[in-house]
Amino acid sequence: MKKFTARSVAGLLIAAFLLFIPNSFLAYAESVDVPDDITAVAPEITAEIPAPEPVLGVPTPQTIYIDGVEYPLRGFNIGGSNYFMLRELSSALDGKQSQFDIFWNEE
Repeated sequence: MKKFTARSVAGLLIAAFLLFIPNSFLAYAESVDVPDDITAVAPEITAEIPAPEPVLGVPTPQTIYIDGVEYPLRGFNIGGSNYFMLRELSSALDGKQSQFDIFWNEE
């Protein structure tokens, strides 16, 4: 079981909040003068979060047809949903109206 402190959870919540607040609020927050002698103290509180249960994926028995042609795509059934490898699906759809590319950008 992994333990998190209240300070680390609060830090994550603040980071998530800062990603979604409007720019006008940021401009206001930066213009507010706060006295130097004010400090915030957070008590050290620990919370136990249970580890996630392992997930079992089994090969899917589903047959995939694209434009009436069977494609041997490797798929897995996890929790009742089928998942397929994107590169294999992209390759099977190459030249079709629904084609898409998979690539990685190092930047």
